[in-house]
Amino acid sequence: MGSRTVSLECRSLTKRRRGIDLVRDISFHEDRPGVTAITGPSRSGKSTLLLMIAGLVHRTSGVVRIQGHDVLDPAARALIGCAVGEPEPYDRLNVIDTLDMAGELRGMGRPAIRQRIEYLDRALSLPPLGTVVANLPSTQRRRVMLAVSLVADPPILA
Repeated sequence: MGSRTVSLECRSLTKRRRGIDLVRDISFHEDRPGVTAITGPSRSGKSTLLLMIAGLVHRTSGVVRIQGHDVLDPAARALIGCAVGEPEPYDRLNVIDTLDMAGELRGMGRPAIRQRIEYLDRALSLPPLGTVVANLPSTQRRRVMLAVSLVADPPILA
């Protein structure tokens, strides 16, 4: 993730399931470059909040905007990488093919993908690139999924 400035706004964000508020009335605005952390105790809604910011979980109410666009708008989604969850869609592929596919899905050209994979391999100490993702221990699979979320160098990582 570079030092690009990206505006992220959450206003009155709520997620309710079966009458229970998983996230209730969260509001913040961030437009400074750098790292912003979301912290809290276990089961306080951090992952749900991140998934709503990434547009992967529908909000019950409220607004999520990136660069002024609703998070479900393709212009906003192009700015987000998401490292939440398990890598089931990639289980049968090896590490390098997984990263290649992630780059292709983000519209990157082959040389840019290869250059980014080389960088991520060094930066994240990835497992051997020829290893099938399903055969990796869970900590290594998570490292691969972090690389998947970073392959297009998104300014926002959820």
